[in-house]
Amino acid sequence: MKKVQFVSLMTASLLTLRGIRYLYKKCFHHTMTSKAVEEIIKITSKKDAYTHPEAFERFLYEQSIENKKKYKLSHYMLSHVDETTFASQQLFVVRASKHPKYHIIYLHSGGFIQPISFYEWRFVDRLAKDLDACVYVPMYPLVPTATHEEAYDLLEKLYASIDRTLPLTIIGAGAGGALATGFCESLGSDLQPDRLILISPWLDLTMSRDGGQLEKIDPLLSSYGIKHLGTMWAGTKSLYAYKVSPYFGNYTCLSDVTLFGGTNELLYPDIVRFYRKLKAAHVNARLITGHHLIHNYPLLPIPEAKEAFEQIESTIKRSTRSERLNML
Repeated sequence: MKKVQFVSLMTASLLTLRGIRYLYKKCFHHTMTSKAVEEIIKITSKKDAYTHPEAFERFLYEQSIENKKKYKLSHYMLSHVDETTFASQQLFVVRASKHPKYHIIYLHSGGFIQPISFYEWRFVDRLAKDLDACVYVPMYPLVPTATHEEAYDLLEKLYASIDRTLPLTIIGAGAGGALATGFCESLGSDLQPDRLILISPWLDLTMSRDGGQLEKIDPLLSSYGIKHLGTMWAGTKSLYAYKVSPYFGNYTCLSDVTLFGGTNELLYPDIVRFYRKLKAAHVNARLITGHHLIHNYPLLPIPEAKEAFEQIESTIKRSTRSERLNML
């Protein structure tokens, strides 16, 4: 009898918990897990370093020392990883087999000052495994010792070296989204990758628009810090140059663009504006919005990221060779 009562109680508890989760998502349009992760990020993030001048200068100095060191991949990967030197920079090639079906270039986030994160490595690993893809992860040069020009030089050489008999996708997250978009704009119409996937891309480095309430809500980004980083990334060029701020570039040459953005991130309004510009120019583009979600949400350990990955996976799988040949 006691065993039956215990099982009944546990079943009721589980149903109640599931019910609470269901009602929470129904009311707030995001999961309890995503909210919990956001709160953890608020506590552990370096937003203060992007907000206060003294803290920013200290962060800049400390990170410049770190960036002089050779990057070490310390995360466990299920896929095979080769590390090599390409155009004087570190390049990681992640693959699940010797005969991949897709090529992917992944350009990491980090405000052009921080290296690739653990969450991004986990994302790259899954791309390689689930898609049987070969993923190229270049450690492009970072500020304050480099500008966008060195990164473009690296990316141009890497792009030219990849065999185009297989479908090729470029994925850029955050700052890497700016680099990915500007680079694709520089290619013109004939040399575009099969797919361009942008995760919370930083498209307008001028940060000229008022962040408003998003400045307070976003747990990661602050206009003050990232605008200064953007100025360093620009080097001698204007912040309005398309290789720096692709929002102002010739986006009409882009062929197939998928954008992800969270409504609780500082960059979201520019992501929406850019998407509208693409649609007005009849570029094949779609915007996937994470309601009440934050910067780079498809990379985070939350249920919404699983759905985003499935959307990314289906987008890349549309890059069949027959489709590519029909487009030429």
